Amino acid sequence: MSQVTEVLDRSGYRRQVRTFSEIRPYYEQMARCLERVLQEPARVHDLLLIVQSRAKGVANFAEKIQRKRYGDPLNEMSDLCGVRVIARTLADVDIVCRYVEQHFEVLPDESDNKGERLTEVEFGYLSRHYEVRFKPGVFPEGIVPPDLVARHLKAEVQVRTILQHAWADIAHDTVYKNSFTLPKHWKRDLHRLAAVLEAADVAFDHLQSGLKEYAASYGAYCDRSELRRRIGEAEITLEFDPHNEAVTHRLAGMAMSLDEWDRAIAALMPFAGTGRPAMLRDLGVSLCKRHADDPEGEAFSGGQDLLRRATEADPANVDAWASLAGTWRTRQHAIDDCAKADEYRGKARALYRQAFELDSSDPYALGNFIEYELAAHPDVDLIPYFRPQLVRAARRCRAQAEVGINMPWAHFDLGKFQMMLCEPYAALAAYALGVINSSAGSSVASALRSFVELQPARGHLAGFDWIKGFLECARRIRFPESEQPIDSAAALPDGPVLVVAGYGGAVASDVLRVLLAEGLADYRGTIVSGGTRAGVCELVGELQAAHPDTLRTIGYLPRELPVGVEADDRYGELRRSAGAEFSPVEALDYWRDIDAAGLLPRTKLIAIGGGNVAAAECVIALALGVPVGVVPDAGGQPAKLLADQCWARQPALLRKLPAEGRALREFLAVGDGAT
Repeated sequence: MSQVTEVLDRSGYRRQVRTFSEIRPYYEQMARCLERVLQEPARVHDLLLIVQSRAKGVANFAEKIQRKRYGDPLNEMSDLCGVRVIARTLADVDIVCRYVEQHFEVLPDESDNKGERLTEVEFGYLSRHYEVRFKPGVFPEGIVPPDLVARHLKAEVQVRTILQHAWADIAHDTVYKNSFTLPKHWKRDLHRLAAVLEAADVAFDHLQSGLKEYAASYGAYCDRSELRRRIGEAEITLEFDPHNEAVTHRLAGMAMSLDEWDRAIAALMPFAGTGRPAMLRDLGVSLCKRHADDPEGEAFSGGQDLLRRATEADPANVDAWASLAGTWRTRQHAIDDCAKADEYRGKARALYRQAFELDSSDPYALGNFIEYELAAHPDVDLIPYFRPQLVRAARRCRAQAEVGINMPWAHFDLGKFQMMLCEPYAALAAYALGVINSSAGSSVASALRSFVELQPARGHLAGFDWIKGFLECARRIRFPESEQPIDSAAALPDGPVLVVAGYGGAVASDVLRVLLAEGLADYRGTIVSGGTRAGVCELVGELQAAHPDTLRTIGYLPRELPVGVEADDRYGELRRSAGAEFSPVEALDYWRDIDAAGLLPRTKLIAIGGGNVAAAECVIALALGVPVGVVPDAGGQPAKLLADQCWARQPALLRKLPAEGRALREFLAVGDGAT
């Protein structure tokens, strides 16, 4: 019986090998075609890929069908033609996988992600495997002949990182393909190594993402003059190599960071047909920015079309989806037709949702998506549902701010998230840093547009009104526009102005009393403070009583004082704000008055202890370009600014003052504030 079976097997074995030998040239042709088309993601997405292809050898085919006992090997075997794509990082693997899924017929029953087979306690062979066929009409006939497509041949495509390949090449291909059983301690060593490499892959992925973002944020490491120098160098290079996509894209990115939209458009337009999503996105953004004054025009629509093409070329590009959404938002705010505005709002909201679903902690996508959701449901407190995403996005914004990328939006987005998380004073500080890092009023105006969208939900957003008021004040003062009215008629006498901020809930110490008495004994000007008989504010009232002829003091108070707090009638004048309690509202009032009197260049602020309100007074002053002196010995929230790297980068404005009258006099003597 066994002899008969052996004869039958030999006959079938010969027939199968002969058949494969006859059609193997088609698999060789398919391998060459696959290798060529799988290089395309490298060109389109600027990746470094290693693509290896092969048709299965006759000897390997013969050995495998004898070992596996296939009944119909030409249909059962998936690796008669194989291609391996080796990428640098997990993100690059995802790009290649999307390309395979979009351009080939993928046979799902035979395709898998090896990582999904592993349990939560296992480490091992990781790779993405696809069994594919060519789709008719997808690739040009000169690259993939139609007769080859018509044969419906199958091929196996493996996609893996360099580290996954290193492990597989040694552990899988060298060890597991052998006939012997691996000793347990060697298995443990291999699994331990797999765990290390898996962690390294994740770390490399994170690092590459950060480096790409940093490299594209030219303002993080170049000032405007350096950017112009680098643009000039790139233009010289392109004179001799005009088709260099990498140099062109870099030049355009630098021009965009300077808001030189025409220059970016001129550089990118010749490459609009390349299909590279990053270039399509930047060209689309540049066109829409350049023609934002006519969002219903043809040029703006052309920019939107390029952004649509960018999302089609790379459906996982969050920034492209969010940028496209932003163009509909621009059209929404520019049109007077209510029906059209609602239509555009719906499109913007849907596109922001798409970006949010791709990456729920991306600050750009999340911030704008939440704005539209809150505006659509003003009577529902949606913030608790988004809290995890808000916390993660805020963390990303802080990380961006630490290295100076995505400025000033890292600060503006952080401020928006902290306002939504009921951290209004932290939000105000973030918005203030956003103003400091803004090079044009358009950035502040864009941040203000969020408050227009969020207006219906303002009841759920702590600090909404005074943060909005701060941005309006900062925009007017830092980036004045012609014929823009100043909304204050309150008069201040000509001369220097000193704002004294600090703690107000306890009796002032003798040390601080001496500090102000000695430091301001010869001061001639106006002193602004809190106007109460408590803490530092009371010391200003004492100064007014001691120097009635040389000082003018103005106290800014809320319309209602807290229980137990008394207004200090020794002040020269007390002005009431619309606030129901002490808050940054009073600070915004006195800055408007100081600006209306034209005295901002002659104003300084000193902070002596205090809580959130005193710190808010400091950050508002710093955002307006007003020098601030902090007495760290007094403690409190203002002193913490000195240790914060974001604020410590403002050495021309933020200074540490010892609790000595001499130090205060020197601080006041610098500039026009001198007596």
